[in-house]
Amino acid sequence: AVRAFWTYVMEALKCGAIHYDQISPDAPCDWVLDAGWCDCQLGASLFIALCRAWGAPARLIGGHLLYRKAPTNHYLAEVWLEDRGWGP
Repeated sequence: AVRAFWTYVMEALKCGAIHYDQISPDAPCDWVLDAGWCDCQLGASLFIALCRAWGAPARLIGGHLLYRKAPTNHYLAEVWLEDRGWGP
């Protein structure tokens, strides 16, 4: 199921710049599904929501990409798999 969630997020959504003022803070994943767009934070958040709804613990990890010309924030998801522990 976790692999299917990952495949869906990667194949069904387009990744790009998001205008967060257009997104309801009460239901950001609904916006992602309706718009078909995400950035790393929203894509990871949707993946996490799907995992949690299925019963798999998942969490959002935030950090920084230290590109010299364009440093930026970056987010990814980790999911707990019983036989592996936490993994991206």
